[in-house]
Amino acid sequence: MKEPTFTIDGVFEPPVLDGTGTMYLAEVQMQLDPKLYERTFAELFALFYRSRELYRDWQCVMIYLSRSTEQKNTYPYRALLESEQVQIIYLDELGNIR
Repeated sequence: MKEPTFTIDGVFEPPVLDGTGTMYLAEVQMQLDPKLYERTFAELFALFYRSRELYRDWQCVMIYLSRSTEQKNTYPYRALLESEQVQIIYLDELGNIR
């Protein structure tokens, strides 16, 4: 199976890549993408697979403009989305961040 080209909006690596740190990923979505979770989790796990010796753990932050820009079919990813490893932020619910 050939792997498609993957791009992640942000990958933040720990200062020391010795297998003890946590890799942080950020995905920013400003419009509806009906397969965002499929792509994001495929990218995340492919990256973690290729770099497993460098990291102990991973965290992912999903940033949406609003709830209406979040993928509707989340059922297959419920375990990940409800875990402590995935954080979801809706920009329009942050309030006045001035």
